[in-house]
Amino acid sequence: MKQVLGMGVDPDKIVFAQTVKPVHNIKMAKDKNVSKMTFDNEYELLKVKEHYPNADLLLRLAFLPKSSNKIQFGAKFGCSLETGKYLLKKASELNVNVRGVAFHIGLGCEDDGIYTKAIEDSAEIFRIGTALGHKMDFLDIGGGFPGHETESVKEVAKTINTAIDMHFSAPNIKIVSEPGQFFATHCMTLIVNVHSKAIKLNEEGEEVPNYYITDGIYQSFSMKGSGGKNPTPLTIKTLRDTSKMSLKKSVIWGRTCDPNDQVESEILLPELKCGDWLVLENFGSYRITTSSSFNGFLQHPSFNYIERDVWETFKDMKLPNIDIDYDVIEN
Repeated sequence: MKQVLGMGVDPDKIVFAQTVKPVHNIKMAKDKNVSKMTFDNEYELLKVKEHYPNADLLLRLAFLPKSSNKIQFGAKFGCSLETGKYLLKKASELNVNVRGVAFHIGLGCEDDGIYTKAIEDSAEIFRIGTALGHKMDFLDIGGGFPGHETESVKEVAKTINTAIDMHFSAPNIKIVSEPGQFFATHCMTLIVNVHSKAIKLNEEGEEVPNYYITDGIYQSFSMKGSGGKNPTPLTIKTLRDTSKMSLKKSVIWGRTCDPNDQVESEILLPELKCGDWLVLENFGSYRITTSSSFNGFLQHPSFNYIERDVWETFKDMKLPNIDIDYDVIEN
């Protein structure tokens, strides 16, 4: 919140989207006039009533898709439709305004239809809230939208737009989203080195190449460590030409002493050498931000590049309180 406010962003454009907040954070939001914040339970509602009674609350609903979401938020954040109805009445009794609804389906959702259900339930909350006297005019549809170059956001966008047209036709309703993953995923490429190699026998007695790289689940592959598998299948390229080489079942290990630091337990790769450089694209989302320095290994340095024609578009833009330093690299 401090960082965004420091960039000159209007407090009215900020949503304090953490549903459960320490009291000192609520007080800070009040002090900085950040009025929009989410909640999903009665205890939080009472807390806000005590420390920021003029806040504009967004009721966060929970959805648990039956498909294989890579990461679901519904178990930790959000409430059911029925609980939401109760919280609307409770907020009305406390004279705390509920401004709208927020939800976040999660990351890697393969069931676009869950967005239809989420928007339909949100509309129900809007109807009940309006009848109770709440000034309902704000809908946050969350994020987690696909950003990998092999994925398309078009189908989920079509589903969302169709549901919004059906349930939210009023012109005074503001609808926002949180497309961080969509924008961030494709913008970063990770390059790691194969520093060691071993041949080991698997349970079937087959020889399997095991590669040890200069990264792991405590750094750029940390989402694999928290979720048990990589958020998206890894596509690994090599800097040297291996296009004509046959592929073998291989194992990739991280660089720490932790035996759980395994990047991939089974992946098809050409035969690699010690010193080979591996290139992994689409590594901009939930990678560096969740890394640690476990075992004393620091995160890799980041080098920022932008194509000249894109830079020409942006360099003259007036960005509040932001200075951009850059060098030009000629081909």
